[in-house]
Amino acid sequence: MTINMKYIIIFIILLTAEMIYFRISDKFNIIDKPNERSPHSSIVLRGGGLFSYCRCGFGARSSGFSICGSCLR
Repeated sequence: MTINMKYIIIFIILLTAEMIYFRISDKFNIIDKPNERSPHSSIVLRGGGLFSYCRCGFGARSSGFSICGSCLR
C-alpha cells in the first residue's frame, strides 16, 4: 500500500467517525448554547475539535514521529 493511499484511508475513517459523533451528539443534545461572551451566535455541537487532535496524532504517528524516541515504535 502506498503512503498516499494510507493517508486517504485514515482520512476517510476519521471523517466517518466525526460524522457518526455529530449524529450522536445531536441525538443526546451535546450542544453549546451561546451567551454574551460566546464567539458564535447560534447553537453549535460540542466536541468536533477532538477529531483534529486525532488527525494530528495519526499523521505524526504514521510519519514516524515519536516524542519519546523509540518507546512508541
